[in-house]
Amino acid sequence: MGQIKISVVEDTCLGCTVYRGSIKARDLEPATWIDFYDDLVNPLGYQRPFDKKRSQNAAKYAEKPNAFWPESILAIRDDAEIEDTNDKVIYKFTPLSPGSKFGDLTVDYNDQRTEVLGSQVFKWRRAFSQVDCQHRLGEMSNSDKFVTVCIIPGINRLEEAVIFKTINDTQKKISTSLVDAIIQVSQNPFEAPDVHWAFDLSRDVGSCFHRKVNMEGKNLTGQTYLVTLRTLKTSISSLAGGKRYVSNNMSGMASYDQFYVLIRSYWNEVRSLWPNEFSDTRNFKLMTVPGLKGLARYGRKIFRDAFEIGANSTNLASKVNKVGTNAIDWSSTGALKLATGNAGAAAVYGLLVQNYGTP
Repeated sequence: MGQIKISVVEDTCLGCTVYRGSIKARDLEPATWIDFYDDLVNPLGYQRPFDKKRSQNAAKYAEKPNAFWPESILAIRDDAEIEDTNDKVIYKFTPLSPGSKFGDLTVDYNDQRTEVLGSQVFKWRRAFSQVDCQHRLGEMSNSDKFVTVCIIPGINRLEEAVIFKTINDTQKKISTSLVDAIIQVSQNPFEAPDVHWAFDLSRDVGSCFHRKVNMEGKNLTGQTYLVTLRTLKTSISSLAGGKRYVSNNMSGMASYDQFYVLIRSYWNEVRSLWPNEFSDTRNFKLMTVPGLKGLARYGRKIFRDAFEIGANSTNLASKVNKVGTNAIDWSSTGALKLATGNAGAAAVYGLLVQNYGTP
């Protein structure tokens, strides 16, 4: 038999009694098991298959000096579903003093129990069932890092599965675009120039994107946004020739500013050439992801030529006006109706080449 002892506080979370504490990952991980689904051996298991790569990435992240993640949610199963008495888990909370919430949680369990699922051998029926943490703890068996835990005692598989489902159903995936950008824009502009340029375009009264960029934070009531920060940043990077070209030609603030002036010039020209298509995102594809990416790709050589001679304008208009702005149909019901994603960007680029020639 194995035994694990954790200093904890006995607490209540909504409707559940819980024990909260912290322990080294290497001491905790061997005492845990995962209720994997297996159609032959464990048909009532509710946990998804283990992703080793994902778990390795989590373990690597955990070694960073300022790493953080939330509590590992664990459960101590009740005895009702135990068929072999050797699999019983016995736990006891010993308060530091009578009536204290602080104390030690001691758990005795079978530390030799394993189960074969498919061709793999897994720890089974240990002290704690992993409810929401399997990929965080999976590759931490040799780590001296302390992890926090929230242990729910005496619940059955169904109750545990419902908690797991509630955690995952109520987590709303949100865009971290704004947070990513704020982190980057707080750093040296040469480290992430495309983010800085995107922010500048949104704040520059001389930019066609002035107050038109959705930062994916709180939007202003009544404000019309044309593009997300993430899409604009990606399009800027493509237009400017990609990270390598920018890095190779960024020698100081003068070149940084020259990049920005030409980026602003190009998109301002796009708006001047197709003003209705630029501002009407409902009926036209110009300001969609494929429209912006396709235009950015088309403008790359035009941009580079202007940059290398020190020009202040990309002069896209001289190329487009030779044929006429009406040569390309930006409508969402026309040739670009089905244009989406990277394939759609390629279609936009193809139409621009077809109508206005190679850049």
